[in-house]
Amino acid sequence: SCIFLFRSLKEQTKRNLVIYSVLLITLLFTHTYTWMLLTLVVGIFLAVMLRLKYYRRNVIFILFLVIMSSVIVDLIRIAILGSSTGIEQDIQKIQGKASLSEFIRAWDNLSRGIYVYAGGQLSNFIIYALALYWLFRSNLRDPSAIFLMIFLSVGIIPFFLGDHSFQNRVFYNIPFQIPAAISLATIIKNKEYDRNTIILFSVCVWIVALSF
Repeated sequence: SCIFLFRSLKEQTKRNLVIYSVLLITLLFTHTYTWMLLTLVVGIFLAVMLRLKYYRRNVIFILFLVIMSSVIVDLIRIAILGSSTGIEQDIQKIQGKASLSEFIRAWDNLSRGIYVYAGGQLSNFIIYALALYWLFRSNLRDPSAIFLMIFLSVGIIPFFLGDHSFQNRVFYNIPFQIPAAISLATIIKNKEYDRNTIILFSVCVWIVALSF
């Protein structure tokens, strides 16, 4: 869906818009929490693109309508099935849990999420280091970089709002691996690192080992 989002921004065709819409709705029915997070990120991204005037205004408004249509589908679902919607579930997660006590326990909740809740997958410090390298080396005026920056920044919201369960659901969906992969590819292509092949090989092996 992200691929067809950018394709729709660059070339507004019915095919790109339809595929983007279908994939977004499919995500809504397959994993609601991921859909909710992606909808938030894309909404903020489109608002930034509108403010910076990177793309045509009418194209951005059409993509906003696509997002709103998926939200409407989510709201209609509760009327038909009587089940909690993605938006309603997230509001319930925040209500009553955005308290001082939860904020005091933020570090403990974060540690629990990184080392326990997600099976240790979020404790891969190499991924974070490579993502940080990407942050300093990337062109932050590029739309794709802005999109990733917004995605990486959404973790600020659950850090101050909600309990550990809500935090972990958000952190687990943040794609730290994408900027990390870009950084690794950049380092490999950089000729000055040719002599340090063994280091790069070790990093790759370590990433695989930590994944297992």
